[in-house]
Amino acid sequence: MKIKRIIILSYCLTSVFTWTTAQVRLSFNLERGTNYACQTEIAQKIKQSAMGMDLPIEETITMDLSMNMKEKNEAVFTWQHISYLLSSPMMKIQYDPKKTIDNPTTIDKIHEKIFNAAIGKTFTASISQEGQVSSLKGIDAISNGATQAVSSDGEMAGTLGASLISQWIGEETVNGLLEQWFRIYPNNEVKVGDQWMIDSDYGFSNKKSTIKNVYTLKSIENDRATITVEATVEMDFEGILKGKQTGELIVDIKTGIPLSSDLNFDIKGTIKQQEMEIQMEMVAKIKTTMKLSLKL
Repeated sequence: MKIKRIIILSYCLTSVFTWTTAQVRLSFNLERGTNYACQTEIAQKIKQSAMGMDLPIEETITMDLSMNMKEKNEAVFTWQHISYLLSSPMMKIQYDPKKTIDNPTTIDKIHEKIFNAAIGKTFTASISQEGQVSSLKGIDAISNGATQAVSSDGEMAGTLGASLISQWIGEETVNGLLEQWFRIYPNNEVKVGDQWMIDSDYGFSNKKSTIKNVYTLKSIENDRATITVEATVEMDFEGILKGKQTGELIVDIKTGIPLSSDLNFDIKGTIKQQEMEIQMEMVAKIKTTMKLSLKL
């Protein structure tokens, strides 16, 4: 019995040692014809303070896209669903094609036309094994369609439409969204405890950002890698906001797909609007999930 216990203990210690020293290669590695359902939810709380007054704003957008691998490193994305909600003491804006909105405002209707113009439309992205987006095709057609959707609604609709397109479905924002999903991989094999750094400048809500990410391989279990991330963030929001990003990702080792990603932003600083200095704080949560899908 004693010998049996020693053997079991030795096996457990060997398993733990193997688990902690195993080297894995993480990269964007999807086969042609593979399909995934991707969802990202961005929920942010913003507080602006000026002249002794606070203006809180809460904004949430959920975006669902299907991803079909046309070639090894070329993916076709289709906008499946978008929902949007903004709340502040001054206004409320809402859009969700799956729900009926009572007494929609003019601004609600503009959001509806812009986002409806994207749903069902496709674009193609070339994504390297390192997760870097080298080209996007089809975004211009979607943006032009959204612009056309509000072309007869007056100057305000045109201005607001241009802002919405740029902020959520424009080329720069979509490029940033995809790189946020996939530009997470180290340049070499890693084991538990290893770290790697990736600097990015994708636009969060279409605001120019400089993000210095430090990724750490936390654990490996059942062909899945758990990765933590800590980053410093600088965002140009009519003034520089500074802070940090923290989060955790679960990545399928074979394909490189981030099955789930939870990121938290916390930034603050001073911005200037119409010669007025405004103290601004922004807290954001970005949750992404990706699931294998049999649907084209």
